[in-house]
Amino acid sequence: MSTIKKLDNGKWQARVRKAGEPAVSKSFKTKSEAQQWANQIEFSADSGAGVKKAQDKDITVSQAIASYELEAPDPDKVDLLLLRMAKHDIGSYKVSALSSVFLNRYLKMLLKTKVPPPHNKKPRTKSKTAGRCYSKSTVRKVFYAIKRALIWHSKTYGHSLPPNLFDDVDIPPAWENSYRDWETLVF
Repeated sequence: MSTIKKLDNGKWQARVRKAGEPAVSKSFKTKSEAQQWANQIEFSADSGAGVKKAQDKDITVSQAIASYELEAPDPDKVDLLLLRMAKHDIGSYKVSALSSVFLNRYLKMLLKTKVPPPHNKKPRTKSKTAGRCYSKSTVRKVFYAIKRALIWHSKTYGHSLPPNLFDDVDIPPAWENSYRDWETLVF
């Protein structure tokens, strides 16, 4: 059984329930998109796939992050900024297709990515960020923001994440003492 309702933010939410299984829901811009998704999930559930399994295949990283941004209680502002970057980079990938190998590659790619100049400031002779790559601590924060959003989404909507998704990821260190050599200091 499915229900469609209009949310306060102007979007439409489709919710599909079947006896003995957790309810699943998803938000859309239009009512017709919500109805179409609900019909697909109901058809898959009626054909034996189950509501949860039918929805697991459809979720992209972008959708999971968007629902985290809109519905999570008190998300951190820094997390939201980092998640927007991640949504731009890996948002089109299905959550079910993610792996620790993929996340490792993404984090290594971020370490080599140049920091873009600020969009809200006038260009000067040379920006502080010109030519700089993302720091290890920033990449670490991106990883943990993605992890928080995906785990929140899976717990909230009752779908499963790929096994060992976050276990074998090489997370950059939070801080390295790269600019000081403590042994050479003389007091």
